[in-house]
Amino acid sequence: MATLVIGSEEATLVLRPIEHALSFHKDVHLPLTAIVRVSVPDSPWMALRGWRSTGLGIPGYAAIGVRRHGTGWDFAAVFKQQPAVLIELHTGRFEQVLVSVPDPEATPPPSRLPPASPAEEAFRHRARTFPRVPSATNGPRSAPDA
Repeated sequence: MATLVIGSEEATLVLRPIEHALSFHKDVHLPLTAIVRVSVPDSPWMALRGWRSTGLGIPGYAAIGVRRHGTGWDFAAVFKQQPAVLIELHTGRFEQVLVSVPDPEATPPPSRLPPASPAEEAFRHRARTFPRVPSATNGPRSAPDA
């Protein structure tokens, strides 16, 4: 399992040699100034975005590597039914990093970042579980009256 090491200036996701091979990626370095929020999602598999770009993806078992979605890139190292930590970033190559850890509550977030509030977590959970309806099924859109 990958290890999340938090230093004084950056957080580093240290991958094991097998994870290097499976993800086609080196260790991931995240400057602390780029981190917006650190949270623990209810289900790591629901927090994954987009599709696998490089790496390994076996649904329900492992997702490790770079993931591509509509607005950018993410990195994931998620295994089986293990809890994970979600790190959201505002600059850099990745928009978010999702990593399985043995005990997410024991993983210390950077001291100057507040964890997500319970209201934010509830909203995000609802947004993930809310059914998506394609816009094509909603009928034609009309121009607004001027």
